[in-house]
Amino acid sequence: MRIQMLSSFAAILALVITTVTGHELSNNAVTRRQPTYDESHTRDNTTSGRLLTRGIDRNVYDKLVRKGEYLLDQLEKPAGYVQPSHWVQYADLEKYGWTSQSRKFDYQETARWFMAGSNEQIFEAYSLSKDPDDNVEVVCTNDRAVRVGDHEYGASQGEYTNLFNSKMIFATNNYSPGHNGPKQANPVSSNQITPLSHWSDVVFLQWQQFCKHDPEKMKKLVGIARDDVVNWDTEQVILEALRPLADSPDADIDRQPFNQGTWVDMKSDSGKAILGTASGAGVAFFLAQHKVQLGMMTVKRVKVYKPNDFTDKALLFELEPVGGQH
Repeated sequence: MRIQMLSSFAAILALVITTVTGHELSNNAVTRRQPTYDESHTRDNTTSGRLLTRGIDRNVYDKLVRKGEYLLDQLEKPAGYVQPSHWVQYADLEKYGWTSQSRKFDYQETARWFMAGSNEQIFEAYSLSKDPDDNVEVVCTNDRAVRVGDHEYGASQGEYTNLFNSKMIFATNNYSPGHNGPKQANPVSSNQITPLSHWSDVVFLQWQQFCKHDPEKMKKLVGIARDDVVNWDTEQVILEALRPLADSPDADIDRQPFNQGTWVDMKSDSGKAILGTASGAGVAFFLAQHKVQLGMMTVKRVKVYKPNDFTDKALLFELEPVGGQH
């Protein structure tokens, strides 16, 4: 008997995710937990607060490995098995208080800064187009209070900034409504946060809009890059995941340019742990809950690298069709 996956994975994930203290999270705890900087997906937070100043607690790390394994399994399931996201209408962004501003990226002029360092290497490695028509930056800000039905939602000032290339998405600056809302002069409480708040849903709607003249292009993604990962918890997971791959305990392999960066296979515990972080799980939700539009895609491996001299480490999740077949 095929079991339908519960909405937003929360109930099932609660069985395998614990807080740092080791207590099981209830469904409500998963829902109420507000994200930190790069935890742009409020459904998948697992490492609240600090872990251990001397490194990550092994029990927490093992939970993330199991979570990553679970997410990979969901990516392998047929489209009818995983409950899809109900956010599929681009008009819902405006309806729920989001304002989108876009501009074409001209890598010879206004966007030369973006190509400094590793991003130039990524474009070369994946033969990405530099045509401005194939590269659009979208800044999406939850900057308007709205009333939908009987409910009022506040202007959280949450912001998702992403660069959409014809074959890759670069997540460059992401602060969720749940993160920014409470920090406003007039704080936005949790029950006033827009329900259209997750990175995976907002980015899907933007990607769909970017590909509106060629819907088949939606299925041609080769990777999703999470630039400038600065969340402390995620950094500790990355360091622990890279430890078995380092030549020495002091190796600085998390801060190398893309061409010298470290690939981590998703079949390994290290890869699964990184996928289990907020930065990784947002990518998994994006793919798992939009299979009809994006096709059956999974994460093959992740590269840890340093984009340039001005930003912290980054993660490139390389995608492939389920089963490795195009």
